[in-house]
Amino acid sequence: MQITPDQKRRYQQKLRRIRRKLSSYAAVYQTPHLFDVPENSLVNRDRSIGFFPKTQTVWKDLSHFTSAPHITNGIHSVWHRRLPIEFELSRDRSKTLLVVFHGALEHYALLPIFSGAQVTSDLDVARVSFTDPSLYLSPTLPLAWFAGSYAQPDLQTAISLLVRKLARSVGATRIIFFGSSGGGFASLIQAATNPGSTAVVANAQTDILRYHQQHVRNYLQLAWNDDRDKFIESVEFSALRAFRESENRPKVVYMQNSTDTFHIEGHLNPFLNSCQVASDAYLLVGNWGQGHVPPPKNIMHGALQAVVQNNYSELNHLGFERSYCENPS
Repeated sequence: MQITPDQKRRYQQKLRRIRRKLSSYAAVYQTPHLFDVPENSLVNRDRSIGFFPKTQTVWKDLSHFTSAPHITNGIHSVWHRRLPIEFELSRDRSKTLLVVFHGALEHYALLPIFSGAQVTSDLDVARVSFTDPSLYLSPTLPLAWFAGSYAQPDLQTAISLLVRKLARSVGATRIIFFGSSGGGFASLIQAATNPGSTAVVANAQTDILRYHQQHVRNYLQLAWNDDRDKFIESVEFSALRAFRESENRPKVVYMQNSTDTFHIEGHLNPFLNSCQVASDAYLLVGNWGQGHVPPPKNIMHGALQAVVQNNYSELNHLGFERSYCENPS
């Protein structure tokens, strides 16, 4: 009996969940301190802490983390306003810090998740991969753009503080932000607030409120208790505005699938046409499949490698073109 690719995918996901559950149960007895959570914690989702075969460190709050003399590699959980900000640091010394943000996940996906390992494995960087803490608020919240929630309205600022602390700790003189789709939005926002940084993004959203409205409504309902005004007041939801208002002019390396007309018309074009968006912008538009399909791993790896090596001329060989504004605003 043959099974369809979709059935195979669901079966593999179920096996991963079972393995994580079993590993997590065993870890409770080996490292019980990892499971100590504040009594008023807002975590409302399965949290698979303890099964990772790496050192795991829990920080009481943001100030304890930022005041630590040195941050070791491994998994870190920083409690901030009743939710954990969790990330994996791949090494504790490097001249380049590569910050990775994931995009949308499936409903009920187990957290934390640390993306980017495969496409960045051989790069000479310290990689830090973040899990979006807002997703802990509900198992049916798949995407929150690392923009925050009613519990963490200052999440964008908190992540920036964490990134700067990590850069100092590992000795990095350069910071690169990397993400696709919703993770691309987070990368652009963080690049706008970190001087001298670079954002490498694919099929990115550049304005949360321009995204598919059913996803926006779901996010506002589950993460902001339907308080749209509070969200608008608290969050930088537009990368266009973030770049215009920032004194920092980061480099942007932007990959976009040519058949994803929704993102081209609603996100890429407004971003490019707004001007004042970056000191240098490099654009690659390619046909990688129908719709919201990311670039092949070799293209993303090549782009990241060129940026890590500070060899932007190599982007031309990969098909990137320098992007120039036509309509300053």
